[in-house]
Amino acid sequence: TSKIVAGLATPGAHSQNVTNIRPIQAKPSQVVTLTGSDFGGAKKLYARVALSDGSTKDVRLRVIDKTSASFEMPEGAGLGLRKVQIVQAGGAQFGSFQIVADQDSNTLPIFTGDKSLICSISTFIDGNGDTQVGTKSCGGNAVADCSSDGQQSCVATGTYYAGKACAGDGSGCFVAAYSVSTQPLKAINYNNIDKTKMLSTLTLSGVSGTLANQGSWAVTTAFPGAGYYSDVTGIPAATTYAGTLFATPGTAGGESHSNCAADGATGCVAVAGFKSADMSVAIAGNIVSGVTIAGIAGNVTLPVAGKVLTGNTYGVSGTGSTGTLTLPTASNVLSGSGTYGDPGSQLTPSQPTCAADGSGCYLPTYVLSTQPLKAISYDAINTNKTAIRTSLTLSGIVGTLADCSTNAVTGCVTTATYTSADLTNLTAANIKNTAVIAGVTGQYPSATYTLTGSSGADLTNATFNAQIKSNAVFQYFGSNGTRNTGTGDINLTATNIAHGVLIFGTTGTSTAGAVPDPWDLRAGVTVGSVTGKLKYNCRNTVKSSIYNYDGAVGSIGTSGVTTGTALDIWDTIDDLNNNAGLPPSLVTGWSPDTQCGGVEPPSASTSDTNVWRDVTTTDGSIASACATTAANCSYKDKISSLEWSSQAGMMTWPVALSYCDALTYNFKSDWRLPTQKELMSGYEHGIRSVPATNFLTASNSFWSSSTVSNSTTNAWDVNLGFGTTDTTSKANSYFVVCVRP
Repeated sequence: TSKIVAGLATPGAHSQNVTNIRPIQAKPSQVVTLTGSDFGGAKKLYARVALSDGSTKDVRLRVIDKTSASFEMPEGAGLGLRKVQIVQAGGAQFGSFQIVADQDSNTLPIFTGDKSLICSISTFIDGNGDTQVGTKSCGGNAVADCSSDGQQSCVATGTYYAGKACAGDGSGCFVAAYSVSTQPLKAINYNNIDKTKMLSTLTLSGVSGTLANQGSWAVTTAFPGAGYYSDVTGIPAATTYAGTLFATPGTAGGESHSNCAADGATGCVAVAGFKSADMSVAIAGNIVSGVTIAGIAGNVTLPVAGKVLTGNTYGVSGTGSTGTLTLPTASNVLSGSGTYGDPGSQLTPSQPTCAADGSGCYLPTYVLSTQPLKAISYDAINTNKTAIRTSLTLSGIVGTLADCSTNAVTGCVTTATYTSADLTNLTAANIKNTAVIAGVTGQYPSATYTLTGSSGADLTNATFNAQIKSNAVFQYFGSNGTRNTGTGDINLTATNIAHGVLIFGTTGTSTAGAVPDPWDLRAGVTVGSVTGKLKYNCRNTVKSSIYNYDGAVGSIGTSGVTTGTALDIWDTIDDLNNNAGLPPSLVTGWSPDTQCGGVEPPSASTSDTNVWRDVTTTDGSIASACATTAANCSYKDKISSLEWSSQAGMMTWPVALSYCDALTYNFKSDWRLPTQKELMSGYEHGIRSVPATNFLTASNSFWSSSTVSNSTTNAWDVNLGFGTTDTTSKANSYFVVCVRP
């Protein structure tokens, strides 16, 4: 996209003018360099920049030499072409030019020409700062959006789906729609659109239909099926046509019969429910009484199979069931009766009464066959039907004795669910509380029927706190009903409980301390079984070959000073020790309790008497030695609890502060630069005795975070080997060690 070239300045009363600007498009705070002439000929020149709100802003024009100057593009110029005037304090104008203003947040190119020069797929900012879209067709997919129906060679939008003519296979055309993305759109063959089949109210891809809308058509000879179903006039009766007209089936013609829906109906289609029947034999004498077939009510009463002789049939035309009746033998027929064939020869009317076992009599209700039937007194059955179960029918008599179906019911037949029960022991005291058996609700255990206990009081919610704090025996039951006993402790009193601790309703008042840490007690002090290890009044050592005060030195006498060859409390020197190394031995009379220093390994020795502990770690939790893990080398002062990092390089005081503040070391991030007093404390506690391997060189001077009170430019440094401290400029470089917390 092209950018406008800055116009040349318009000469004013003076000869200053601008022939070139660089860059021609500038963001806020960006420096714009001007090339021209005679910039040195005027004083206090300003660049007056037009802002987007219509106001102007003067920014100082920095004159570089006679032919060049510069200024910073101010905030507020916005986007687009802006006028810049070169003015002098007081308002005199020397010339003007135009520059393209830009913003940091702008992501579009700025173009001040006509949008017809920009491709239609490109968006830009115009000279007024407005967003514009180009209108130039640049080939390929750079086609303008469709703006009318049927338009070709344009980009189809949600309103206009259009495109140029395509080949038969859908190729060689621009399938416009949806910004021509990856959507698999197809071309449309416009020649296949038949406008004679489209209503005149419809336009499809630029083709308008020619079929007139007939409105609400009447059914006529010319249009027997035309019209809208919802508004049709002149529909003929269904009986006048076959088929379906406007969703109404016609009934005219042989095939228009409805299905038979009633017995004996004619002129209908026989179906599974109502089949056709030959009515020539449909007479009442061929139909069983009580049955109607095809409208004919039957009057034939057919015998049951047991009343027809075996081998014979009954029914219409010899069809029907085969009889099962077997004639009795003569011995089973009353003597003198020929009803069933031969005269009977066995039974006689002199035997009408049955024996007690039901034999020796004739039971006329049943056919005497091989079934061993007995005589039954029906009156006795009917009288005692209350003793027969409802599921049983005996000689036509249905029993009325029901099965038990409710708890505690009598006079019924017991079942698997409701069995018989001896109610002698069925009492509330023998049934679990809330359970109901045979109408009895259990109450065991309860206040009325209690669990069997033993000596000792019940442990209840109300008495728990009191009983647990006495020596008396108490009892309680577990969830499975097991009885348990216990005894409280009378020693659970406030004076035996730590202050502020609540146990079983009693708040402790004891202020007796817990077992102290030996490093919280001064060396030589014992509390309980704990002997203190905290060193105090740390002393330095002495090297007698360098200095041993046993007599007068010059004008200094020995009054009050013990003399002799033994080392005494006056025989001490500074740790510089005449550059001869640290003194090796203690002064006589001083114990190890007053000398600091020494290192405990990561796994502390059993004596644990040294001040410094190696707290180097491998992964933040597993201890490792500083000598083998330089990256995390750290030591902890067990007196001050400060943890010290390894020595960093030399740096200025401000850099040292930032270095420790941002330090992540030994899996910790709360490091800081130590104060002067903390550095001096480290010296006093014998940091010089810590091995220098991977840690620090004590004889170096280290920055403290303490600023000198009467100077903001100086800070204190401390030499950890010799114990000297001094002030120096914060701009100087010293070694750095960090501490935490």
